[in-house]
Amino acid sequence: ETAEVQNPELLYGIAHYYWYAQKAQRRAYNFFVLAATAATAQVVDDTLSDLDRDVAAIVLKNTFSLLDKDDKAQVVALQRISRHEPADGSANSGILWLSDIIKSLQKDRKVGWAAVFEWARHADAIGRYQHLLE
Repeated sequence: ETAEVQNPELLYGIAHYYWYAQKAQRRAYNFFVLAATAATAQVVDDTLSDLDRDVAAIVLKNTFSLLDKDDKAQVVALQRISRHEPADGSANSGILWLSDIIKSLQKDRKVGWAAVFEWARHADAIGRYQHLLE
């Protein structure tokens, strides 16, 4: 695979183009899934800088704001981030991004079952957001 295929920002841009400019939602959806997969991989990549991981999390939030709240791409991403354990054995750095993504989903009214489940698993670390369940 080329570096471009792994670039979540580029993939999101292509998906966005198909979604809005071409009104080709099926084609756009395929690129959104690729963008979410690439972005998730970057969020859990401990070798990347926090800035790179933040950008990848933004791509996830933007992607999920357009997809169905129970879309498989959201489910897989949230589960992978939630279960990420850093290689150095430090605290789960995925929780910070998971919390940020779940808060964004709540704001966009895109909280699906996976977001609720992962929030419940890590409620002590994320915070107790009763409004998440409304």
